[in-house]
Amino acid sequence: MKKIKVALKEGALTAIGMLSILPQKAAAVTLPGRNVVEPFTSGSVTDFLTRIVNWILWLAAALALIYLIYGGVVYLTAGGNEDKAKAGKTTVLQAVIGIVIILFSLLIISWVRSILLHGVT
Repeated sequence: MKKIKVALKEGALTAIGMLSILPQKAAAVTLPGRNVVEPFTSGSVTDFLTRIVNWILWLAAALALIYLIYGGVVYLTAGGNEDKAKAGKTTVLQAVIGIVIILFSLLIISWVRSILLHGVT
């Protein structure tokens, strides 16, 4: 089980490391007829905060998904051990609750942002 935990952690760190270069790769590409937009010099404070919040929510969602997969692996490898099976079920349930909280927080943030920018209609 310890080897599985180490493998999952190493896989997650490798995936995060590989995905962390994508913004730099995308920023290096310029499309013909398009203006290059610097992420920290253009837009308003609300746009900047929206980008940060979205980044944090995507990171939280990725971690919740990894946690969900980990719980599934624990449950599947329980091998008749009821304590491990219960721990796996609990982990899966916690991950699903986390994903639901992330989705609701995204909805609430979007709603508050629209009210602040456009007013109540």
